[in-house]
Amino acid sequence: MNEISPLDKPFPFRAAPGAKRPYTRKMKVYIVTDMHGNERLVRAYTSADALRHVTPTFHVTQADQDDIISLMAAGVAVETAGVQEQELPAGEAAGLSD
Repeated sequence: MNEISPLDKPFPFRAAPGAKRPYTRKMKVYIVTDMHGNERLVRAYTSADALRHVTPTFHVTQADQDDIISLMAAGVAVETAGVQEQELPAGEAAGLSD
């Protein structure tokens, strides 16, 4: 018999030699927990996408020098992502000391 094997057939069963497979992103399910312990399941491509999905009221832009000066003068401290916040000693405002 001269039957063609599925491996001898062209794409989608088998890509042509040297052809790249198309990249497909896969969604994962993330647990997003708020500060009260409430949990939500969110299907997203990344954890950042999942977080953005549950916090649509937040907006992020890069601060320019004037933004930093005015916000720090108003007592807003600069936070570092991924670092747990620590209590400042009494008398220190916004991380500045004499």
